[in-house]
Amino acid sequence: MEINQKYSKKCYWDARFNNEESYEWIAEFEEFGELLLKHIKPNDKILHIGCGNSQLSQQLFDKGYKNITNLDFSSVIVNKGNICNPHFNWICDDMRTLSNIESNSFDIVLEKAAIESLTTRDRIYNFKMSELNDNELERLRMNADNLSHCLHSLMARIRDLESKNGDPPMKISNPEKDTSDCQVCSNETITTDEKTGLKKKVIVTERVLTTKTFHAIPDNAASNNFKKKIDINELTCENNLPINLVCDDDMTINEKRIIKVPGKEIHKLNLECINGKYIINKKHKLNNNLKIGEIIEEVNGEKVTNKNQLLGYNDSLDLVVRNSLIGEGNTKFMKLMENNCSAKMGSILEVLDKNDYNYTVRNINYPENIFSLPASTLHLNVSLISPLPRRVICLVGSRGVGRSSIKHLLLTQCKHVFSTIIPYTTRKRLNGEIEGLDYNYITKREFLSRVRSDDFFEFGEVDNVLYGSSKSDIRRLIRTGKIVIIDSSMNGVRNLSNREFMPFTICIKAPSLSELMELNNKIYDTEKTETELEKIYETSEKFSNNDHRNLFDITIVNRNHDLSVQKILTCLDNLKNQSLWTPTSWIF
Repeated sequence: MEINQKYSKKCYWDARFNNEESYEWIAEFEEFGELLLKHIKPNDKILHIGCGNSQLSQQLFDKGYKNITNLDFSSVIVNKGNICNPHFNWICDDMRTLSNIESNSFDIVLEKAAIESLTTRDRIYNFKMSELNDNELERLRMNADNLSHCLHSLMARIRDLESKNGDPPMKISNPEKDTSDCQVCSNETITTDEKTGLKKKVIVTERVLTTKTFHAIPDNAASNNFKKKIDINELTCENNLPINLVCDDDMTINEKRIIKVPGKEIHKLNLECINGKYIINKKHKLNNNLKIGEIIEEVNGEKVTNKNQLLGYNDSLDLVVRNSLIGEGNTKFMKLMENNCSAKMGSILEVLDKNDYNYTVRNINYPENIFSLPASTLHLNVSLISPLPRRVICLVGSRGVGRSSIKHLLLTQCKHVFSTIIPYTTRKRLNGEIEGLDYNYITKREFLSRVRSDDFFEFGEVDNVLYGSSKSDIRRLIRTGKIVIIDSSMNGVRNLSNREFMPFTICIKAPSLSELMELNNKIYDTEKTETELEKIYETSEKFSNNDHRNLFDITIVNRNHDLSVQKILTCLDNLKNQSLWTPTSWIF
């Protein structure tokens, strides 16, 4: 298990919860929910300690467990929870002391990976194994060994199935000599029988074993190296990593603030919606505390999901704002080629706004410092390049093979490496949808204008509604050093197959029909009929063997979403070290 000093620091979690909606540690509810529900009753009083932004409590609530209290030592997540999920009780407390919890006030206590914050290098508690009961320790060791053998058998079975179907077999290590990372979690509950008065002690022990953690790109910043040649209009800034400004020690650049502004004047703000975030993209005179490049997250306690929420007020508004991260807006970058009173020669600046006379910029190393530069300042336009040779990952395949699930996992597990674009549509926003997150909503006139300017790499019409995906959105993300993942049609792949985008096309294929039925009945439980599964298999076979298969770089049989993601990451990692046949037109 990775020893991470950050996890014991409250400032780390406060800053993380400010920017992260949700994250599931170890496993999703679907993987362990059936086992968990055997031990709890609908009327039990449940305490979820170290809840963080996990969806576990909400998933239990949806299953009928209504009496749930969430506890975390981060006041940020507790305050968010009180606003967004008032149907839970929220307590800000340290799980090591539980000073705000009365004894015997809960029937069930849940803990999911919170123990990891206690196993850091600067441990607050030094657990001594000699203090544990010998019998209990022996039982824990026996359970851990049993689970280890079960995992080894499962991986061996996967290897056999893949070998049978012609796939490269998974490497299986000896469980007795296995050096994989592991984590042991023990959860203890005590209940009292109402009739007999006898106490029952239940200990649930988990030993989670994983293969060595894969990182397509290390998540730590390196110094920028720049090409020496400067006799061209645009240069490319090379960096080993995508931009990452989240520091371990100082997490203050993304602190949220509450700003009061007059409701009648709010329309003077120039806002741009990018990926569901409303960013101030022009200078204004509304309020000196509202700066260009800041994101408006809430208005009067409600999350901003569309611009209309800011209109129609006469009284003052309470806006919750934060600084945007570098590259979070629709911005460009420049490298200073001469010294300036605000920045040194060689500094990389993010351009937030410009006019005929000035640039409004900020240094990527000091993002809170925003200043103006004369338009005559000597500079070069630069972009951040990912270390992988391909700029776009195209996931293709027929319906029902798991493309969306794999894409979601890649974006969740490697958000510092990958990003995606949001499609455009001419229909109105539906209830529950968020502008810039579900779709970008534009008029039919704007849509057709983008078609004429060749901005859409794929578009179409469904029920008199137009849908399309933009090349300019891909360019914006590429400039920030991200690899763009899209769930595309083959026409979209063809339109992106050029020197600018250099797509890496991955065909996701369904397993054999017998395997598909077994997976559906025993693992995923999707309630699909045999006829539906047969159709998924047949259309997948037809798609993967069609004439357009010559555009596939690799084909992955998706028997398990997590394993498919690992195969993709391994393949992308190999691209950095292996030569690859590439169309000549993409190079010269």
